[in-house]
Formats: sequence, C-alpha cells, structure tokens
Amino acid sequence: MTNTEGRAIFITNTPWTWQTRTTTIRKVRNDTAQPKSDRFDVLSEIVWSSFNSPIFRLHSNGPRAIDYIQKDGKREFVFTGPDARSYIWRLYDNVSLELNDGSETPVAHFHGSSWSTGGTVIEPCLEIFAVGEHIVDIIVTTFVYVEKLKRLERKATSYPTRGHAGNGI
Repeated sequence: MTNTEGRAIFITNTPWTWQTRTTTIRKVRNDTAQPKSDRFDVLSEIVWSSFNSPIFRLHSNGPRAIDYIQKDGKREFVFTGPDARSYIWRLYDNVSLELNDGSETPVAHFHGSSWSTGGTVIEPCLEIFAVGEHIVDIIVTTFVYVEKLKRLERKATSYPTRGHAGNGI
C-alpha cells in the first residue's frame, strides 16, 4: 500500500509453503534521521491454518482471529478496536469498514481497480477516513485478513462442483 505520493507505507508477503502459511505485514519505519528511508518493521502477522482459526500477531503477540475478528453474517466481520469501539467490515460489492454502533459511519473503503474515462487503469486503494486515522495499523491488518477471505470465497465459488448437476455431489 502506498501513500498519495506513491511511496510504499505497508508491504505484505505470504511465502508459499506446504505447511502453515504466514502473511507478514510490514510498515515503513518512521525514521526522522532518514525521512525518505524505505526501511520496514514488522507490524503484524496472520498465521493461516487449514484446521484452526488464523492467529493474529500484532507487534509479535495477539489474540486468535476468532477472538479478535468474528464473522457476523455471511459477509460481515466485526472486531473491537484498541479504542474499545466496535467496527464492522462489510464484504459486498464494495468492501467497507464502518463503526458498528448503528450510525454506519464510514471508517475505510476499498476502491478496486477500474478504468477511467480516458482508458487508463485506476489502481486499487484503501481509503481511510479521519475517524479511523488513530487505528490505521489495525485497519490495514484486518483488511488484509478479510480481503484474503473474500478472495478464497470467490475462488471456491468459481470452480464447479464435481458429480451430478443439481445435487452438488
């Protein structure tokens, strides 16, 4: 993820392995001595498991994903931020994060890639609004998590089931 000047702020990496995979999210170091430095520190990790709930390691320790972010409906995920407020990711046509207090106040919105009227590609971006600026690290970590789940769901539904038509066997 980059800022408006195109400088990388967050980078993610999930190396392929036969065993449990770990997504590492790194954040650019706030180094006043080297303001244009592209040195990154580990912000968080998501340990994916085929048999257990993923584990979040925020700054190297954290709760299990099931305790931290919970599925609420088919395409909604709820978590409590460090500010004790409840937030909800909604994974419909547009992925968005809102306050989960009935106000539906937008906190972040993912804009997928699209075409401009001039025929150029508009790059995808995660827009974080002022109400979420104090929890940017949590927003990015949970966004990586829910976006991965959305992609896995899309992949699972894109392959037809084997067997007889109509009965899903």
